[in-house]
Formats: sequence, structure tokens, C-alpha cells
Amino acid sequence: MRLILREGIILVAAGLVGGAIGAVALRRAIATELYNVDALDPMVLAGVTVTLAVAAAVACLAPARRAARVSPLVAISDQ
Repeated sequence: MRLILREGIILVAAGLVGGAIGAVALRRAIATELYNVDALDPMVLAGVTVTLAVAAAVACLAPARRAARVSPLVAISDQ
């Protein structure tokens, strides 16, 4: 279970870092769409990051639990 969760969280972390880089790079375009909020408002960025991280962790939990229920012998067999 830990292996599946770790792989999922690595992908989530890479996506969050890429999204943060994209937000910084596109801050002028984002600023034109926002009203009364700075494009790089730390509270908004932190809220979005936490929300997406929690949603992704919950989404990774179901496959990890399913994989943990399978016997290793069954997983590596040819059948």
C-alpha cells in the first residue's frame, strides 16, 4: 500500500510544482481574470494546493487499498 501511495504522491507533487511554476509564469494573464485578488496571493495558492493535494491523496488511496488486498503470489503468477 505504501508503494502505491508513494508513487501517486510523487506524481501529485510533480504536478503541484509544475502548476506553481505555471502560475508564476502566467501571473499577468491570471491577473486579468481575477477581481480584487492578487495573482500570486499566498492564501489562495496555499488553499488551492492543499485542496488539490488532499483530493489527489484520497484518489490514490482506493487503488492502494485494492493493491494491498492482492496476495503477492497471485500478483506475480502467470495466470
